[in-house]
Amino acid sequence: MLSLHRMRTHWVSVRTATVNALRGLLYEFGVTLPRGRHSGLRQLAQQRAEINDAVPAVMVRLVDDQLLALADIERHVQAMEEEISLMLKSQESARRLRDTPGIGVLGATALAATLGDGTSWRNGREFACCLGLAPGHRGTGGKVRIGASASVGTPTCEPC
Repeated sequence: MLSLHRMRTHWVSVRTATVNALRGLLYEFGVTLPRGRHSGLRQLAQQRAEINDAVPAVMVRLVDDQLLALADIERHVQAMEEEISLMLKSQESARRLRDTPGIGVLGATALAATLGDGTSWRNGREFACCLGLAPGHRGTGGKVRIGASASVGTPTCEPC
């Protein structure tokens, strides 16, 4: 399950890089696209005739290649999401997590795959540490108060 999530993340980052490369190529010729993948590609589609007239023929071919690559990448992302959704149906723990308000399919399956049966952690605080959330400490004179969890970067605990 975690491998599926990692590959989906890979394809999403490749998709982002491809859109940014396309945006950069067009910017060199004075064509600006708005931020965001959907709005940028929508504007590109709407103004395609004007853009084709404004850039050299080689650029038109490069834009076409990038758009084909984006379509292929999108197929990969969709395939990963469909496979993750199918795995949700077969895992009881993921289905229970999915029923929790605020947790979607991706979050439920990733959390269920990371958590397993839950016996690797002594308590919720230890599991939170594994996710990179550690309690904040403050205090003086030997009195240490453990506060709310805060993100600390790379997790270092063993069960993960």
